[in-house]
Amino acid sequence: MVMVVGNRVKGDSRVEKAARSAYEAGYRVTVVGLIHRSVPACDTIGAVPVYRVAPDYAMYGAWRLHHVAEGDHVDPNAAARSARKKLRQLHSRGRVDRFSKIRRIVAASGRTASEAYGRRTQPGLYLLASDWLARLPIRGIWRRAWPLIADLELAFSQAMIELVPDLVHVHDRHALPAAETTKRALHRSGHEMTWLYDAHEWLPGVVFTGPKVHKTAWLAAEAELIPKADAVVTVSEERAEQLARRHRLETTPIVVTNAPRSIRLPDTDGRKPLREECSLDPDVPLLVYVGRIDKRRGVETVVRALPSLPAVHLAVVAPPDRKPRIELTGVAADLGVADRVQILDYVDSRSVTWYISTATAGVSPLEHNPAHHQDLATKVREYLQAGLPVVGSDVRTQARFLTETGVGTVHRAGDPDDCARAISQVLEDPQSFRSAISEELLFENSWERQETVLVEVWASLQAPPPPRSTLRRSRRLTIGPALSVERSSRLMEAIRSFSDVDGQVISRTQSVGYPGIWPLVNEGASLGPKLEEFRRVVAEADGILLEDLGPLFGGLLGSAEDQLQHLLQMLRVTVMLDPIAGIDPDEAIERIPDSWLLTMDQPQRSKVSRQGRRTRQAILDAGVGVLCTSPLTMTDLGASVWLPTVVPVVSEAQLHTGPIRVMVAPGARGGRDALTPKLIQGMAGRELHVTFPESAESVSGLLGETDVLIDNLGHGSYTDLAAHALGSGCVVLSRIVDDAMGLIPDSCPVLNVTPSDVDDVLEDLISDPERCNRLMSAGIAYAKETHDGRTSAALVIDFLGW
Repeated sequence: MVMVVGNRVKGDSRVEKAARSAYEAGYRVTVVGLIHRSVPACDTIGAVPVYRVAPDYAMYGAWRLHHVAEGDHVDPNAAARSARKKLRQLHSRGRVDRFSKIRRIVAASGRTASEAYGRRTQPGLYLLASDWLARLPIRGIWRRAWPLIADLELAFSQAMIELVPDLVHVHDRHALPAAETTKRALHRSGHEMTWLYDAHEWLPGVVFTGPKVHKTAWLAAEAELIPKADAVVTVSEERAEQLARRHRLETTPIVVTNAPRSIRLPDTDGRKPLREECSLDPDVPLLVYVGRIDKRRGVETVVRALPSLPAVHLAVVAPPDRKPRIELTGVAADLGVADRVQILDYVDSRSVTWYISTATAGVSPLEHNPAHHQDLATKVREYLQAGLPVVGSDVRTQARFLTETGVGTVHRAGDPDDCARAISQVLEDPQSFRSAISEELLFENSWERQETVLVEVWASLQAPPPPRSTLRRSRRLTIGPALSVERSSRLMEAIRSFSDVDGQVISRTQSVGYPGIWPLVNEGASLGPKLEEFRRVVAEADGILLEDLGPLFGGLLGSAEDQLQHLLQMLRVTVMLDPIAGIDPDEAIERIPDSWLLTMDQPQRSKVSRQGRRTRQAILDAGVGVLCTSPLTMTDLGASVWLPTVVPVVSEAQLHTGPIRVMVAPGARGGRDALTPKLIQGMAGRELHVTFPESAESVSGLLGETDVLIDNLGHGSYTDLAAHALGSGCVVLSRIVDDAMGLIPDSCPVLNVTPSDVDDVLEDLISDPERCNRLMSAGIAYAKETHDGRTSAALVIDFLGW
C-alpha cells in the first residue's frame, strides 16, 4: 500500500495514525509526501518508511511567467530571473535532474515570458513532461488552468509508478490526479491497482490563496476524479452527505473521524509534559492550543483575551513555521502578555494526549468558515482524550457538540471578550466539565473505534496479509555496511546469543559464503529498491551499528554528515570504526614504528587524512557513540571504547609434533613485506615449518595447523587475525605500542615484539616447548574472556541504550 499526501507528513496526525494502522493490519506500507526544508527526504512513522518527492514546479513556473507578463503587475524580466534562480537552487540540491525541455521553457530569457509558455501550450505543456504520460487519455482542463496541479501529479505519479502499489490511499486533494494517472499507467503494464480518496476538507469551503482559478481548478479536478475512486472516505457525516450530493456519488462516502488514540503514550524523544516544559506550578491556570497558527484558526482571539485573564497562561503547540510564530508573539508583546504565551513544537501524534494532559483546559477558537462549521476539529477530540474541558468558538458542529455533551463552553468566534468569559466559566469549576467526559464518549471519539472502519475499507479493496502480531517483538539491530563481513556476522551472532536483540548485517556488495547478508543498492537504482532498503535497514529496525558513513539507500538522505544526523532522529545509532576509518596518518606514523602507512605515497596518505578528518568531524558534530575495532583507533577519537573482535574459541590446544609451525600474517600492508626477508634469512636451519598465506581468505583453514602466528607488526596493536589465532590456540607475536598497551587487558598473552627481535623470540620458543603450551592455553583463556562475543554484545547493547 502507498499512502500519499500533499504535505511534509510530519505532524499530520491522520496520515500518521492511518499509516500505523495499515502496518499493524499487515499491509506493506510506504507514505509519500512533499519535500520540506524542516524534514529529510526520507524518514519513518514507526516501522513505515516515508519518502518525500520534490516537484520542480516547471509547468507552474512557466504559467506564472506567462500570466505575470500579460498582467503587467510585475516586471516579467524580474520574474524570469527569479524563476531561473529557483531552478539553479533546485538543481544544485539535486532535485531537478529530468525534463530538460520543461526547464528550458521556464528559464527561457531570450524571448518574452508569453512566448516561453504560449509557444508550448498546444497540444499542452503537461503532455511534454513524459512520453508514457502523453499516451494516456488526459481530459482535465484544470491542468492548464492551474499547472501546479500538473506538477504535483507528475512528481507523485512518478514515485508511485516506481513503487508499483496494489492499493493507494490518497489523503486530501493534492495527489488525486496522480492516483488515477498511476492506476492507468500500471494497467498498461499489466498491474492492477485500486485507490481510495480520503477527503480531509470540503473544498468549496476552503479559502485558497492567489487567483480564483486556483480554487476553480481544484474543484474541477475533484469533480472529475472522485467518481473514479474505488472508495471514498471522509471525516464527518455532514461532509459525507455533501460530497455524495455534490458529485452525485452512487455510494455515500464512509465516515472515519480523525480521532486520537485513547492510550496516553509518553514521548520517546525526550519531551516532558507540557506544564513541566512551560515551568508552571500545578495551580497556575494553563490553556493549550494544538494546531497551526493561522488567523482562520482563531488562536489570536485567545491571546487577545488574556489581558482580561491576568493569571492565565497559554501554550501553543504548533508546527515550526517561523512567520506565524513571530506574528503571534508580536501580538502578545503589544498586549503586554508575552510572558504568559509560550509556543512549543509538536510532539509525536501518538503522544499528544499525554503531553497536554497537564493543562487546565483546551481551546479551539476557530473562525467562521464553511469547512469549520461541518466538522469537529481534531484538537477537540485530543483535548477529551487528555481529560481536558474545552473552550470552543460557535462554529456549528463544534458548538453543538460542546453544548450537548457538556464538556465545555462556547464563545462567539473572533470575540476576545466573549472568549475570556467562556474561559473564566471553565476555570471556575473545571471538574464539573471533566466529569462529563464519559468512557462511552471517549470510545466513540477514539482512533481505536475509527480504525476498525478504515481497515474494513482497505480489505474491501485489497485483501490484506495476516495481521502482524501484537506481541512485543525483540529489538532489531542493523549492522553495516560491513567492511568485514565475517567480523560483522560473528558480532551479530554474538548479539543474538547473549541478548534478546535480533537483526541483520548489510554490505555494499553481495557476499559469497554469507547468504544472509543484505546487499545494498547503488545510487543508480530506482526508487522502489531504495525504499525497500530503507524499510529493512531503518524503518523495521530499532538501532543501527554503522560501520561505513558513506551514503545509504542510493543517497536518499544526502551527504554522509546529513545522513548521520537524519539517522539519529529515526533510531538508535552507534558508529563502529575500522582502524583506517578515523585515522590521522601523520600522528599514527609517529606512534607506530614501521607503520603500514609508510607504504603509501603522499597523495594516498593525504586522501586517507582527509577522509579521517571528515569522519571524526561528522562523529563529533553528531555526538554519536563510537566503538572501535582496534584499541589504537580510540586514541584518534578521544572518547570511545574498544569493541573486541568476536572469534570462535577452541577448548584446548598443544604444540604439533615435529617442527614448530609458524604462519606469517598475509596482506601486511607493508609490515610483512619488511619482515619476510629477515625471517627467511634468520630461519635457515631452524626447526620451523613456515607458511606465507597470500590472502586473508586462505588463513582460516590453516590456523588449526599453526603453532605460532607472526602478526602484522605495522598496526600498533594485535589484529583481527591475531584474535582468531588466540582463539585457535596459537602463540601470537605482534607489536603493541604504548598508546594501545594501556587499553588491552593485562591478561593478554600476545608476545610484544619488533622486527629486530622476532628471531630471538622464535629461538626461545623452539627451545622451550612447555612455554609454548602455556602461552597457547593462556591465549584460549584470554580469547574466551575477551573475544567470545559476550563482552562485545554487552558493549553494543549498552552503547545503544538498551
